[in-house]
Amino acid sequence: MSNGFKAEWDKHQRDFLALMLKEITLLDVDLKSKVVGLMEDNKPSKGNPLERIKSFLGISKPHSADLPRQAFFQYFKGLHDELFGKKGRRTYQIQRDEYVSECLAKISSGKSISPFVEDLVAATFDTRKSKRFMGYFALLTFGTPKERVVEELCEFDPKSNALKSFEYERIAGIWKRELKVHKPFDAFHGFNETQGFAALDKLFADAGGHVMTVTAGTSCSHAGVLPKTLVLDDGIPCWTTTDPNKAINYAGLAVTKHVNEPSAGSFPQIISGVVDVDLHCGVMHGTSFDAFTRVFCGTSHAHLKAWIASWCAEPTRKFDGLVGTNGGADELVIMRPFSKVTWKPRITLPTTQAGFDREYGKPPSFAYKAPQPTRLQPPPASSPTP
Repeated sequence: MSNGFKAEWDKHQRDFLALMLKEITLLDVDLKSKVVGLMEDNKPSKGNPLERIKSFLGISKPHSADLPRQAFFQYFKGLHDELFGKKGRRTYQIQRDEYVSECLAKISSGKSISPFVEDLVAATFDTRKSKRFMGYFALLTFGTPKERVVEELCEFDPKSNALKSFEYERIAGIWKRELKVHKPFDAFHGFNETQGFAALDKLFADAGGHVMTVTAGTSCSHAGVLPKTLVLDDGIPCWTTTDPNKAINYAGLAVTKHVNEPSAGSFPQIISGVVDVDLHCGVMHGTSFDAFTRVFCGTSHAHLKAWIASWCAEPTRKFDGLVGTNGGADELVIMRPFSKVTWKPRITLPTTQAGFDREYGKPPSFAYKAPQPTRLQPPPASSPTP
């Protein structure tokens, strides 16, 4: 186990503890204000002196409308006394100190108190993922979840006579649970990122570890089942071919996919463009991502795109694209397709295989011109009968 990683893990845990204590201190202020306000809102009406005397002597009963208010008032009064009364405050501070001591003891023994990273031993098995989440937490800015915690603490079921537990550990637990929504859920979830990136490194090394420049002005084409309003995303790599003769082959595959797996609002299309700037690319000739996609992407091509984009963006590489992947030497994967390429108007393809064959031939070719049906000539007009 790297002492450097252990130190990073330990720092993250202590930073998380410091933030949690700060947030719960702020939460404590809001909670007190909320409880006092609820007590005021639900305070039963005192009535006139005569009614109070009659009620005391048992001659009259409280107005039925006051009963729920009394129940709410007593509940929040008990909550206020438990948390903020003289005895409650002292007990509450003792609980806080005990909870902090327990957290520090857990950290010292390698147990995580943070939802952003696992226990030290487990985190060490995937240091890349652990460091990514720790870095994410260090830069995290969020609308504090304490408002939701205050709401949950003040929820009251009139059918129950029992006060909920307001121990410090429970309040911290609710806060941590609410904070989990800020933990990213992405394509790497459930997979070991350290091993995955090592596998990509090996693919690149096995291909020779070479780089090359794809010069500005290079033409490229992408075919697929695409929505009419497609806007290419710089965060999603785009698979293209630089061979115009191969573009029509990909187009045929897009038609086949549309027939077998129709998608509402999407149609077989080709988009072509010209690279605007020189692209610094990794050369992957002779490699295939098929095995990697099965092991680290759950066979999802969309997840593969996320892995490749992240791997290419690493500071040691900063690749604008990859050349020669699964499709052969002409295949160019562009990392920022919206910014790096000027795209031309798209070509909408036929939506059936037969229609595709009629328009582009079999085998298909962009040079192919479908035969035009012979136009029938109208019969000559008959001469008028004399």
